[in-house]
Amino acid sequence: MSSYEVAQRAPLSAPRLASQPTPLTVPQAAPRPQATPVTAPQSGARPAVPPARTHYSAWHRALPALLALSACSPHASDVAHIQAARIEAAQIEPVATIQELMQSEVDASADSIWDAIETTTTASGDEIKQPRTPEEWRDVRRNAIVLIEAANLLTVPQRRLSSVPFPAEAAGALDSTQIVQRIAANRAAFNQYALTLRQTAQTMLTAIDAKDPKALVNAGGILDEVCESCHMTFWYPNQVIPAFPHRGDPRFQQIAINPTK
Repeated sequence: MSSYEVAQRAPLSAPRLASQPTPLTVPQAAPRPQATPVTAPQSGARPAVPPARTHYSAWHRALPALLALSACSPHASDVAHIQAARIEAAQIEPVATIQELMQSEVDASADSIWDAIETTTTASGDEIKQPRTPEEWRDVRRNAIVLIEAANLLTVPQRRLSSVPFPAEAAGALDSTQIVQRIAANRAAFNQYALTLRQTAQTMLTAIDAKDPKALVNAGGILDEVCESCHMTFWYPNQVIPAFPHRGDPRFQQIAINPTK
């Protein structure tokens, strides 16, 4: 079919004029749905938009914000865990003081573990004391558990140092007010000492479960160093170590291992 014949079958109408719009004549086909007309805006008014278009546009504009919110916001289960943790933390109320924890749990349990293994040298030879029965190992293990958890308790905030103020116990030691100030200024270091104490006690627990006296003695030496380091930082940072008494001093006979030599 030639282009001339096409033009004869579907003649074009005259060009549109801006002042008199003329619809374009098209071949017969299935009627197309009428588009919803858009009302021309009045002065100071917004153009009317079809409802479906309005809903789609609002959702389309809000979608990025909703996606960002869902990505950044915690899940409901996470929020519940966070709220439960906050409630639990608010319910923790330390009763015992740091001094009471040290005397009743830390010192008592550590001394029991240290005393569980001893070597005494006599004229007849070495006498070795160590846990041997299941009951004896169970008793040492109980003290290790107490020591581990006592270290955790030392890190609980808002725990008082003591129930009443106390003076410095020796030359170079601090009184209670100075100790409180020192802990407050170095709380992170204080907590780290407590955590190191806990880790060392856990090493001791491993040795106990293995029924290994040698490993327990080695861990006990580390525990002594950890305790002394903390005490020298917060209790007696300026301690004065007295000179060993001479032979004429009455104390010499009391502390010398072999005073006759």
